[in-house]
Amino acid sequence: MRYADRSVDFEAALRDLQNPNPRVRANAADALGSAELPEHASRAREALRAALLDDRAEVRYAASLSLGELRDETALDSLCEQSERARARVRKT
Repeated sequence: MRYADRSVDFEAALRDLQNPNPRVRANAADALGSAELPEHASRAREALRAALLDDRAEVRYAASLSLGELRDETALDSLCEQSERARARVRKT
């Protein structure tokens, strides 16, 4: 799923991050990494940081990669927190 039309499809990608299907959420997270307009990139970063908390690994992975594509330096704290949560889950099992 690609979002070629910048404005309408950007909004669709943001909306799709809330879709119950994890494949749709992962595709949306991937697409948001291509946000080019400054106002889109800012909103994409915010939505992608929230997607780092998704319960599905493929969505978190896509969000992580997209934050890197957007050069979101502030995402490092969120990524470290997510890593700590993952380690805690592994210790419990």
